[in-house]
Formats: sequence, structure tokens, C-alpha cells
Amino acid sequence: HALAAPGTDAWGLARALRPRLLVGALTTMASYAGLLATGFPGFREMGLFSIVGIAAALLVTLLALPALLGPAAAPARRLRAWADACERAAAALRTRRRSVFVALFAAVAIAAVGLPQLDFTDDLRGLSQLDPELLAEDERVRARLSQFDTSRLVITRAADEDEVLRRQQRIHARLAELRDAGALEGVRPLQALLLPAGVQRRNHEIVRADPDLPERLERAFAAEGFVEGAFAPFLEALRGPPPEPLTLRDLRATSLAPLVDSMVFPVGDDLAVATFLRGVRSESELEQALAGLPGARWLDQTALIDEFFGGFRATTLRQMAAGSLLVLLVLVLRYRDLRAVLAAFVPSSAF
Repeated sequence: HALAAPGTDAWGLARALRPRLLVGALTTMASYAGLLATGFPGFREMGLFSIVGIAAALLVTLLALPALLGPAAAPARRLRAWADACERAAAALRTRRRSVFVALFAAVAIAAVGLPQLDFTDDLRGLSQLDPELLAEDERVRARLSQFDTSRLVITRAADEDEVLRRQQRIHARLAELRDAGALEGVRPLQALLLPAGVQRRNHEIVRADPDLPERLERAFAAEGFVEGAFAPFLEALRGPPPEPLTLRDLRATSLAPLVDSMVFPVGDDLAVATFLRGVRSESELEQALAGLPGARWLDQTALIDEFFGGFRATTLRQMAAGSLLVLLVLVLRYRDLRAVLAAFVPSSAF
């Protein structure tokens, strides 16, 4: 419009450009349509948003923009100079077709040689190189704070608190057997802080039923340097009515809340408990030990992320292939001529 002769009608220019604009918009929309077939919600949303945006831009360009532009005015001198330079460059290419084909074939040859040599890796750790000093410092800090690997854990799920604690107790028994057998070094379960309500009541009854407990307790702790009578309130409480079992809410009201929150979290309508592990030496034995236990799942976050990344890579390649096929289909429907289709499709694919 800016380069047209003064007084040229913008609506006429829009009608003249309509076929080209339609092909450009449809091929771009077709390339984004490949995102709609992915299993990633974010990709599907991005593809749909792009397709709708391009379609809206096309309609505005064809139906609204001419009314805003009005008749063409005299083109600016600098704009005309740039347009003339582009025309001369296009004319030079027409006279040097051999050079254009040489460049195209060179791009195709480089792609043909390079593609088989691509080495895909799904291990994200191989995509970056950590500073050895920072890595050593991180290991020193972790050794002082916790020796457990928070990326390798067993998840226990159930519909309510007491059920998840019962399941977690059974899982801990299996993990303790593995630890004793040397299949793993250590276990940090929630059981160290909280037991099922039934187990708490049973333990309380066992303690109350031991008549010699007060004397043995005082003697044992006095030998370790505790002040005599320090546990008198505890022994007095044993003689009273049994207390209500300890709950997660009770623990979260204490200074242990950060530790509890790192191990207990909701998953949908269920409650989940994480049991952290240290020094897993045999994943197969671990999976076999957990087999058949309801609500138990072994989770290696590093392997899970690598698996997710591998799926992402494979999905991306499928999207590229699907998008390219859709673009090719649009070009075939538009030109219905193999030479024209290849002329439009091959350069963009090769470069």
C-alpha cells in the first residue's frame, strides 16, 4: 500500500494479496496444528492460541485494515529506494539460478550428512557442567544437614491419615528388611515421629501394664546424668486416663512442623507420605519388596525427569513431522503442481 501509486484503493490491494496471505497464514497455522496432537497441555494451549491468533490477524488484515488505510499516498523516498534495491536483488537471483540451486543443494547435503550424526541424550545432567568447587561445597553441606537423597523416595498414598500411617508402617517393615540385608543404607520414615492410632493405644497399654517401669526408667536415666524426677510428669500421666492419639495436626503445631511438611502432602483427594532413602544399592530388590503393598510407589526423581525429557524430545520430533506434513498438504491444495510445491517447501525445510 505504501509503494502503490497515489490514489490506489486499499480494498483492491487486499483482494490482490488475498491468495498469498491465505497461503502464508494457513501454512503457519498448519505448522502449529502439530502441537494440538501432543499430550502436554501447555503445548496444546500454545498451539490453539497461535492458530486462533493467526486466524484473527488474517481476518483483521483482509477485512478491517483496508478501511483504516484509505487511498494510497505518494511513497516515501527512502522506502522507494529500499524497494528498488530488493527488486534488483530478486532480478539478480533470476539471472543466477545456478547459484541458488547450488546453495539449496549444499544445505540439503549438509543436513543429510549431519542428521545421522545427531546424538540425543535424555540425561539432563549431561546438558550442563557443574562447577567442581560448588559441587564439593554442596556435598559438604548435605553431609552435615542430611545424608538422605531427597530425589529417591517411596511414596505411600491412602484416603485418610490413619490408613496412610498403617500402610507406611508396613512399607517401613519391608524397607527395614532391605536395610538389614544390605540392599540400602538407611531409611527416614514418618514412623519415627508418628505411628497409627491403634499402635499408639497398644503401646500405651503395654507401658501402663509394666509395674516396674517407673523404677527402671528413673534408674536408667539417672545413670545417664538426668536429674532425678525429671520424668515424674510422664509417669504421673501414665496413671491417668489414656490420652488421645497423636495426630499430624498435633505435630504441625510444634517445632517439628517443617520436617512433617517435607514428608506429608496431599495428592488429589488422597494423603501421601514420603519415606526418604539413602544408599539404594539394588533398585530391583526395592521394587520387588514393594510389590503387592497397596498405595506404595518407588520414585526416582532423576530417572523420572529424564524419562519426561525423553518423551518431550520424541513428542517434539513428531510435532515437527506432523506440522511439516500439514504445511505440505496446504501447498498441494493451493498450487496443485509438484514443482511449485517443492519450490515453496524445500528451501524452508532445508534451511
